[in-house]
Amino acid sequence: MTATSDLQVPSTPSGPAAERRPIRVLHLLPDLAIGGGQTIVLNHLHHYERDRFEVLVAVLAGGGDLTSEAASATRRAVIDLHHEPTRPWRTVPRLIRLLRREEVDVLHVHSDEDRKLGHLASVVTGIPVVGHLHAEWVHLGPMEPARPTVVANARARAAGQLRDGVERRVVRHYVAESERVEEIFGPLVRQPITVLDQAIPIDRFHGDRSQRDRVRRALGLAPAAPVLICVSRLVEGKGQGDLLEAMVHVRQRHADAVLLLVGDGPEAPRLTARAEELGVADVTRFLGSRHDVPDLLDAADVFVFASENEGFGLAVLEAMAAGLPAVAFRIPSLREFVIAGETGTLVDGRDPAALAAAASAYLDDPLTAIHHGAAGRAVVQDRFAPDRVARSFEAVYDTVLAESAST
Repeated sequence: MTATSDLQVPSTPSGPAAERRPIRVLHLLPDLAIGGGQTIVLNHLHHYERDRFEVLVAVLAGGGDLTSEAASATRRAVIDLHHEPTRPWRTVPRLIRLLRREEVDVLHVHSDEDRKLGHLASVVTGIPVVGHLHAEWVHLGPMEPARPTVVANARARAAGQLRDGVERRVVRHYVAESERVEEIFGPLVRQPITVLDQAIPIDRFHGDRSQRDRVRRALGLAPAAPVLICVSRLVEGKGQGDLLEAMVHVRQRHADAVLLLVGDGPEAPRLTARAEELGVADVTRFLGSRHDVPDLLDAADVFVFASENEGFGLAVLEAMAAGLPAVAFRIPSLREFVIAGETGTLVDGRDPAALAAAASAYLDDPLTAIHHGAAGRAVVQDRFAPDRVARSFEAVYDTVLAESAST
């Protein structure tokens, strides 16, 4: 593992290009929908050193809710490559032309699809790649076919070996969301991995429940109702189904409790039906993707989180920045800052009843909830300054360019 503070940051590359303009970095993303990975990139975009770096953002297709924010932060329009998954061979030439036209120095890739396309473009252009390991489920190696046969398995092995061979050729450095992610992938890759210094823009979060009454009125919530909240995409693995089951138990102790689910995704229809089955549809609000998450957090009493795994746990830290105690299943990435008896509670196993009991304990004891929420906000203030993620990225870019110049 390489920590950002351990990197020997070289001087900016010399030569005519370096004298003419800042280092130019292109982030290639699948989209700019609201999500943890996209938010971490945005934290970089808001705080990068503009005298040394120029950052561009390209998406495969469709943009997303964060497109305007990304364009404002970079002072450049987000570039849409109009990728068609069934015709990927059309996207690679577009990306090659973009890299050459913009004279990109470093290509930073993020998800499975944009990684593969970016790697192929790098083979042609020779531009070094930084690979971003956002979570534990990043895929390396052969992908098991949906219908395994001798031929299908052989093709999958060949495709996996080819993809990994290209990746080893073009990726010069990886960045990882957390030490846990680095531990998983360290033995699997040859290139160095740097664990990011993460950042939370704490000024976005009030920390004083100042919007509590206003937001509750807008949502039609009773002023004194116990409110649980989760902010997460509605996708497989995020555990909202467990939260719905937990609400059955919470209501046995707090009959007027309400659950706010903030986020959108393909699991929404299934979760809506599950809420009906469990008899909690009337006390569960599916709020969809929202741009007022800090205000919504003000309206809640406890943040609940049931994800199976996380690279970093950004949503939990944002809740802590808002002054909420956090209750979650125990996963490695959360153990560093969700501290029992101080900032929240981590529940062993995947037991919705135990999760409900931990959340209900805070509802029973509002004073402890306030103290733990304040302690969580202090942790964010002390350890996750807004410019740290930008410095993490920039140290890696400097290292990559210095190594490229010396080879």
